[in-house]
Amino acid sequence: MRIRSKCRGLLRIRTFMLMGILLLLLLPRLLSPIPELLDRWLTETLHQAEQNRQEVAVDQIISRVAANPLHWSDTEWQASVKNTLNGTDTGLMLLDETGQEMFRTGPPGAIRNPYREILVTENGKVTGTILLFTPDDHTAAILSASLSILLIVCIVLFIRRQMGRYVVKPLEAMSEATRKIAEGNMDFQLPRTTVVEVNEVGTALHELSEEIQKSIKRQSQLEHERRFYIGAIAHDLRTPLFALRGFLSRLEQGLARSPEKAERYLTICRQKAEHLERLVSDLSSYVKSDILEQTIQKQSVPFSMLMREIIDGYRPLAAAKDVEIVANDPDDPCRVKADEHMLERAIENLMDNALRYTPSGGRIEITWERKSDCVQFTLSDSGPGIPSKVLPHIFDPFYREDTSRNSESGGSSGLGLTIAKRIVKAHGGNLTAVNRPSGGTSFTGWMSFYRDEGPPEK
Repeated sequence: MRIRSKCRGLLRIRTFMLMGILLLLLLPRLLSPIPELLDRWLTETLHQAEQNRQEVAVDQIISRVAANPLHWSDTEWQASVKNTLNGTDTGLMLLDETGQEMFRTGPPGAIRNPYREILVTENGKVTGTILLFTPDDHTAAILSASLSILLIVCIVLFIRRQMGRYVVKPLEAMSEATRKIAEGNMDFQLPRTTVVEVNEVGTALHELSEEIQKSIKRQSQLEHERRFYIGAIAHDLRTPLFALRGFLSRLEQGLARSPEKAERYLTICRQKAEHLERLVSDLSSYVKSDILEQTIQKQSVPFSMLMREIIDGYRPLAAAKDVEIVANDPDDPCRVKADEHMLERAIENLMDNALRYTPSGGRIEITWERKSDCVQFTLSDSGPGIPSKVLPHIFDPFYREDTSRNSESGGSSGLGLTIAKRIVKAHGGNLTAVNRPSGGTSFTGWMSFYRDEGPPEK
């Protein structure tokens, strides 16, 4: 089963996965400017007013501290400076002229790296140093990292959603569909996908379901035909067997009181036995006709010679029934590549059918000729013809115009025409039937001629 899927607008699963991986790899570089932009925005919009207020307060403290270096060691003065700095994020450290620490205050983490250093001098001599500190601000970095992680998580979730929508869910639906198919339920729907491989698997499942449905339908039809064939075979076997048993029983009981009557009973028994033999032969040929293409052995067959031999064999039977056989008998050998025995069986089946339905005083016409690429033959009788409603079914197995299936009316097993057509078709040709305007039925068949004809017939 060949899978054909329209790939327009679809992505292969490798491309789909590669796009997701590239997106994850490029994401950090794409997000790297965000922290700086965020920090700048936060600094300019949120902290600007607070920083201005703190700078004014710090400038006032610096002026106060620088103006009174003698009070740096005073505990009360230190307590007042500390209270003043409690409302800010600024840390303060005072060093004496030797660099020794005299006082420090500020929030935790604020006394690390000074951002401002002020020397206090008197008469050109350094009397102390003021160091100002601010705590390390990691807010922007933390916020930026959090935002980056959030964006990465969002993209991962998006990729997961797309994978789930176009890969995982269709595969889950296909798994459920296979379970339904195994249970004999062909009613399922698969979600749409843009991934080529997944789409092809879904298409294959739908085609598999359709093929299984066709197979089930065909199996049902075959089962119906099988039952019909068995019934038809049983009926066809029962009819001559019933008659044969009846006449044999009469002979056994001595009901044939005269030699003429006994001879008549024996003749009928012989005819019924011959009928059974033909029926069994037809059934055997019908079974073999299913594998004709594998079993026939083709060789160069002179079609004209074969037709003359068959016609000569049927002339005594036709004469006994007062039926005339007319053949065109061309000089062309019309060689065909065929299984001679099988081809002879097909022509004889057509001759049997024509002779059976041609009344006394009637005529059977047979013609054959080589066309441009085939050998064509026609066999016509002058019988009553075939009703138009029956004509399309005459090549069906066990189908007879005589719907009563009474063998006494001249019917046979209903397989002769079926076998004939199967044999002709196995040789690469065909067999058709039409009613003649003048009355009767005309059967026309054809098959390819054998191109390497060799020497002409003598």
